[in-house]
Amino acid sequence: MASTTIVEYWQGEVDRIGTATTGELDVAKAALKQAQQDEADANAALTASAADVTSKRDQVDAQRRALAAIPMPADGDPLLVAMADALVKWRRAIADNVAKETARNEARAKRERVNDRVNLLSTRLAEARTTLKQETDAAAKVSAWKSAVSIAPLKNIKTAATAVSTAAAETKMKSYFPSNANAAKDLLKQVRVRRTLAHSQSAGAARAAANEQARMSDRNGLSKGTPALRRAHDQAVAALEGFMHAKERLDAASQAVTQVAQRVAPPLTPAQSGALNDPAKKGARETALALIAARDGAANELVVGQMAYDDALLAAQLANPGQTDAQLRGNDPALKTQYDDINDPATGFIKKRDDARAGVTQNAIDTAGAWLAAVPDSLWDEFDLFENAKDALDVLKAKDPADFAQDADNAEQALAANLDATLQQRLADEALAADAKQAAALADGQRELAKRREQAAVRYVNEV
Repeated sequence: MASTTIVEYWQGEVDRIGTATTGELDVAKAALKQAQQDEADANAALTASAADVTSKRDQVDAQRRALAAIPMPADGDPLLVAMADALVKWRRAIADNVAKETARNEARAKRERVNDRVNLLSTRLAEARTTLKQETDAAAKVSAWKSAVSIAPLKNIKTAATAVSTAAAETKMKSYFPSNANAAKDLLKQVRVRRTLAHSQSAGAARAAANEQARMSDRNGLSKGTPALRRAHDQAVAALEGFMHAKERLDAASQAVTQVAQRVAPPLTPAQSGALNDPAKKGARETALALIAARDGAANELVVGQMAYDDALLAAQLANPGQTDAQLRGNDPALKTQYDDINDPATGFIKKRDDARAGVTQNAIDTAGAWLAAVPDSLWDEFDLFENAKDALDVLKAKDPADFAQDADNAEQALAANLDATLQQRLADEALAADAKQAAALADGQRELAKRREQAAVRYVNEV
């Protein structure tokens, strides 16, 4: 029966490997016991055969001595017949010894293979039991979290977050900063754009690292699709766990919004406000800010586009191992479009970013930097307090609480199904590796015996 949970899958692995008598480990141990006996029998037969070769050689030597001792040539006729018979028996014994050594080598290679399998299964069973315990404990926690999102207060978090109004606090925040109807020249709006850019760059770096880990895991032998599904499962469970603290985040965000909205004394002095809103510098500052805004907007567009392309490329790589990136793009028009959106030499995001960078003069950087420096730390602290509160509220408003539990269920089912579906392929890969190792061991033994086998085939008629 197909697994629908991770616990079911690992319980199945423990049962498959570890069930008494019929489990793969006990079956392999029984096979190892038989292989050890077969090797012992082959060694005994080889030892007996070697002794027989020695005995038959001694008989040949005895006949030679007897021939050497005859007084007259005519007396040697019976001894020549005996000598010929002794030589035949000696060569037959040599040929038999070659066959016995071949059989011993085959028995040894088989025993080594079965022994390797017992060791592998023993390790796998220990790992499966450990993982089953870990997954069972984790499943109990996840079950409790799923129950929690179905009752108050977590059940009502989205509604409660939506009810928190930020309008008054937004008005208060805007009153502290110079404004302009042109968004590119509005200091508060562009500060927020730069904040979003920083978030996007951090997310992009984390995403790139996670994608590379998924690629490396796949190269290191994990089944096709498993690394990405495992990551999706871990992310869904982490999101569910994080939601357990949603009430505290809601309370903290609501309190921060209220604090900003109801602040009586502004977070900057009249002198600081005057420096920030200096009408004599306003035009030059806004012109410089607009150049910075064009560069930052293009940079953010590139970061977002790159993240989307990297995710799509990873999915294609995992689904089509062995193909180059160029081949993947050639077979997927949508992936090719995403790539061109970034890299087209005339219209791509990189070209737009570079053009926008080129338009930013050092004077613009200095002027805009001086404007940002005119904002006192007390106002930046107020800004951070409000923006972080809005971020928290946006997260809480974005998703129904029940969806966190459903996402965890869906991700677990997908991962369990993948593990089930790819199990047979993993077992087949292991069997192929074991076959290759046994074949290599046999080949080594056959090379050592090749000359003796050749001589036995030429000098006697035993089966080769």
